[in-house]
Amino acid sequence: MGLSHLEHCLSLVFLMSLIWGIGGQQPGYNIYAPREVTVQEGLCVHIPCTFTVPRDVTLSQNARGYWYRPNSNGERVAANDGSSISDNAKGRFYLIGDVSRGDCSLSINSALSGDTNYYQFRLEDTVRMIYRDIVPHLTVTALRDQPEISPVKSLVAGEEVTLTCMSPGRCSGYFPTITWTGVKGTSRTFKSDHTDGNRTFFSNFTFTASERDNQSPLTCTVTFHPSMVTTSKTVILHVESFQDLLMSTHFYDHYSTDNPSGDPPSTNIPTGDCRNVDYKIIGGIVAGNVIILILISLGLFCFLKRYMEKRPLGSGRDEREVTEPTYQDLKGQKNDIYSIINTQ
Repeated sequence: MGLSHLEHCLSLVFLMSLIWGIGGQQPGYNIYAPREVTVQEGLCVHIPCTFTVPRDVTLSQNARGYWYRPNSNGERVAANDGSSISDNAKGRFYLIGDVSRGDCSLSINSALSGDTNYYQFRLEDTVRMIYRDIVPHLTVTALRDQPEISPVKSLVAGEEVTLTCMSPGRCSGYFPTITWTGVKGTSRTFKSDHTDGNRTFFSNFTFTASERDNQSPLTCTVTFHPSMVTTSKTVILHVESFQDLLMSTHFYDHYSTDNPSGDPPSTNIPTGDCRNVDYKIIGGIVAGNVIILILISLGLFCFLKRYMEKRPLGSGRDEREVTEPTYQDLKGQKNDIYSIINTQ
């Protein structure tokens, strides 16, 4: 009992020395990463990380970096040089940062409950260094996120519809299994690649709605690998016949207020009601008519004005008609006296 207690105390001292840097981190060797990281089982997490070396140290292009579990006999979980790593970390842990540029970022896919642990970074190049200032602790919690089903809407009997189930999480891990239960149909699973290297997974489910499917549950279940943890989402289908859909439209909204007896409406679509006409539309029509009348009046005024200006040169009484009576009177006189006036 005494030895076990001593080993336990030594382990605690070792972990505390890793967390607080007891023993002293050499000057110039610093690491920047979150101290606590949480991820749901089956999902993925990205741990950003950068580190420095003294100014007189230059990292080569072949700089090697490793992440390992310090309290598990130095078990390596990720490396950038292709060296061997722990079996339970293969295909899930990746050192995605460029070590030669001081990037030690770590990506963990398809997290397992056993991944809960401390993780430490080690550099090997022209110098070798274990960074103790920050040793991130990863906590894997139970899966609680659910998939999303869309679109959720009322369906019409006889209509073919496709629903999409989007798996929670966004990572480059294993392809999950997505299944549908509750209604007969066909499904296909897809992945969508993103520029950051991660993926989202989703399944399309196609079926023809029928009235017997009304109020039936439809469930999408996502199973993650290799943890085999599952999460699901259920929606209740609302399927209407075409006649029911017509009865529920706004054409019958006024019937309930005008028919307090509650009798069902006629199958004939009722005529329009002036009360339902938008007053903005009426105002627009009136304004349009006023503008048209103004334009017509303006055109008529311009026409009449132009006509009156042209009348002396047109078909009206000319100058000969005006002077004709005077000329006739002079011609009829007995004694005409004519004078010629010469001007020099």
